[in-house]
Amino acid sequence: MNEQSLFDRYDASPLLKKIVDGIAMSNLANTPFQVHLQNLNGSSPAFILKHIFTHPQTATFNHVIVLNDAEEAAYFYNSIESITGAMDLFYFPSSFKTSQNFSWLNPSHVKDSTN
Repeated sequence: MNEQSLFDRYDASPLLKKIVDGIAMSNLANTPFQVHLQNLNGSSPAFILKHIFTHPQTATFNHVIVLNDAEEAAYFYNSIESITGAMDLFYFPSSFKTSQNFSWLNPSHVKDSTN
C-alpha cells in the first residue's frame, strides 16, 4: 500500500466529509467550528488534517491546531509538513517567557528586530 492509496481511503471517509461540511457551514454562518479528535494513533491525525487542508471546501480557510505539549506539536508539525509538501504551515513554539521566571526571555523564541 502506498501513500496515495491511504490518502484515497481518507478522502472516501464519510466521517471526514461530515467534518469538512461542518467547517464549511460554520464559515457561511461566520462562526468558528471546533473539532476535538481523540484516540487517534500514529500519523492518522496528520492524514485527517491533510484531507481537511486540501479539500476544495476548506482549502482556503485558516486552521489552528492545538496539541498537548511542545514535543507532540513538533512531531505533528513534521508529519503534516511531510505529507502536505510543506504548504503554508506555521509552528508557534511555547511562550517566549518561562512559567518559572517571567522576567527571563527564551532567546530562541524572540525575533531580533535589528536584522
